[in-house]
Amino acid sequence: MTFDEQLRRLMGTAMLTVLSAGIAGNAIGQNATTQNPAAQNPAAQNPAAQNASTPSPTAVPAVTDAGTSPPQSSPVTRPSESLLTTTRLPNTSAIAQMLRSRSRAQLVRVPEMLGDFGIPGNQFVFFDSTGPGVDAIGNVAAPVASGLNRMKVAEFNKAMPSDRIYATYHHYHNTGDAFVIVESTLANPDAVDIRNVSVNRWVLGTERTFESGRSSIELRVPLGIADEINVSSDPLPLSQVATDASVLGNVGFILKRIANAGHHHVVSYGLGIETPTGEDGVLFAGSSLYEFGNDTVHLSPFLSMTARSCDGDWFTHGFAQIDTPLGGNDVTITDRVNGGSTLAGVLNDPTRLLLDTGVGRWLRQPHCNQFGIAAIGELHLMTNLSSTDQLAITRSGAFGPVTAASLPPVGTVLNTTLGVHLENSAGWHARFATSAPLTTGQLFDTEIQVQIGRRF
Repeated sequence: MTFDEQLRRLMGTAMLTVLSAGIAGNAIGQNATTQNPAAQNPAAQNPAAQNASTPSPTAVPAVTDAGTSPPQSSPVTRPSESLLTTTRLPNTSAIAQMLRSRSRAQLVRVPEMLGDFGIPGNQFVFFDSTGPGVDAIGNVAAPVASGLNRMKVAEFNKAMPSDRIYATYHHYHNTGDAFVIVESTLANPDAVDIRNVSVNRWVLGTERTFESGRSSIELRVPLGIADEINVSSDPLPLSQVATDASVLGNVGFILKRIANAGHHHVVSYGLGIETPTGEDGVLFAGSSLYEFGNDTVHLSPFLSMTARSCDGDWFTHGFAQIDTPLGGNDVTITDRVNGGSTLAGVLNDPTRLLLDTGVGRWLRQPHCNQFGIAAIGELHLMTNLSSTDQLAITRSGAFGPVTAASLPPVGTVLNTTLGVHLENSAGWHARFATSAPLTTGQLFDTEIQVQIGRRF
């Protein structure tokens, strides 16, 4: 066999080997595809690859034999995405949701806190000879701005801003004593005329919301008068202890804004501002006339909380207030017999912390023409955060020595308030309560409250 014939035979054998190998490989691949359908469509093992490579049903809708598109399934949301969108909302979004929901109206209808005595002024003691054998001795609250006490934010208030008007009446029984002691060597050697000093105080107020109900501004106008020692005659006898103060007290403003809220609670913060709109207080004591200046602005930053139970039967309030005076008030003494006035000194109020909490329960909620009735119990704590300089006065009067002094501020005071709240479905409500001191450093014996208001 020649070389050419051997070469052609070798090339033919190689060609047959290659063709045989190709046919066998194709047969093996078809058999593997039949046994494993996923191998025919690699995307079946990787749905993400199928979604990436296959057009969306919206872009290329599938068509059935009838020529209509089959119903499309809703997109699937992963649990983590649902959790983020429902529970991890920004705080401002939670507040906005509450203000747009029924929860706002439910929180607005929660009865306000009742309150108690408020923030007292300085206590003042005096001794004055008013004539032969006659002395005037007293221990009274300095008659500043008619109401004889400072603005308390928690009084008839709550954390939820609302639109309302109201009027309150407070009778503080025995806030001090004024004595006129008559001494005679003949008749009635120890005759004593003791008059308890009580205070009647009224407050007219209104609150209006803004910022879609998240914030509010409140106006309070106090009116007051002291029983038993008000000026009753002119000219006033030297033997009578009396005051002469204007009826109008210090007008107050309260700014309030929601900081956190849910469907059953609200937390707010704000600032109370008491302006010295009332006139100076005047005290007639024997041969002396004491004039107490009213020139200081008081700022009261506060935090507050209001919450209600799911069924709305139970509710609670909490307030924390810091009353801060921005200055002091001058005290001037005038000799009523010989004339002449001198500046005796400056009275400074301490910075005070006030904590108030209360719990109430609807015994019957207002519905249609039925009145709702709620019972309320509260605790009120006041303590001093700073000390003040004491004022002492000594002079020679027309009938003998005259002395007077301011007492140290009362330390920690704890009072309790119990009352009932009546309300109809139109938002009118009336409240009746009484307060009493629980500590020895009491500022009054008993307080009686009557409050009337309406929400809009």
